[in-house]
Amino acid sequence: MHTPSFLVVTGPQGSGKSTMLKHLLAEYHDEERLVLPVVQSLNPGQNLRLEALFEDVLQIKNFPDYSRRLPLMGLMKELKGFCMRKSQRPLIVYLQLSTKNRGEKFTMDQCDDVASELGGFARTITYDYALCQFVLEVSVSLIADKIKDKFNMSELVVVDPLPLKSFVELALEIPEIAGNLKMDELSREEILKYFYLRAGGSFRELQELLKNAAKANASDGQGIKGQIDEWYREKIWPIKDVLAETEEDELQQFVRRLLGQKPESKYLDYVTKVEQAQKATLAAVMTRTRS
Repeated sequence: MHTPSFLVVTGPQGSGKSTMLKHLLAEYHDEERLVLPVVQSLNPGQNLRLEALFEDVLQIKNFPDYSRRLPLMGLMKELKGFCMRKSQRPLIVYLQLSTKNRGEKFTMDQCDDVASELGGFARTITYDYALCQFVLEVSVSLIADKIKDKFNMSELVVVDPLPLKSFVELALEIPEIAGNLKMDELSREEILKYFYLRAGGSFRELQELLKNAAKANASDGQGIKGQIDEWYREKIWPIKDVLAETEEDELQQFVRRLLGQKPESKYLDYVTKVEQAQKATLAAVMTRTRS
């Protein structure tokens, strides 16, 4: 991977962003490049206080005593010098922003504020002072989009859920998943396919479901499928009910039933337009990333 100075990685929760980045950054570590990992929770309306966060992280590193009294940029310059002497390559900073509660919603203004804070900090350390390469992982796609719009020195990569075959292969390599699928190979694949078709390709959701099945003493095939069905009823059915709402009056619905037609959802046209716009945006982004 040829890392740009400021790389933003986004995608749905559990789609494999962290796994991909950890494997890639491990390769850099094997090449004796220094990678500084930083993990921070992200909540709506939160001030990230990035300079203070990084100062705290850097202060616990094994630097000479005099460097402990330096401000953040001084510490980063010391670290840059160390990296260039050791590997002739710059420091890589990896910031993982994780949302504590998956159901939390971020307003447009909150996303704008977070994007401004993140992008401004990244511009300072990668462009103004050229101290490192910065890799940001964030699951809130609107924040990632706004960073890309505001700061043109950034590159955006969107991680999509894997196709079924790849999802099954990788899921069985994860100890927290494989360890909870104590059955023959065909049964394992059947469970993973059952999950994928109902819940998508989220490794995190799958781990949580398998953990719940184990707690409920239901780790056999039927028990796990039951947990998947419960998840589907809780997360997907409400969406289907909303999409089924219609603006047609009773007479219009009656005529449609006579003709063997389904009533048109009042949200269907909007959802279709959003989906098409997202696909077009993703295609354009990936084209720019490859070039």
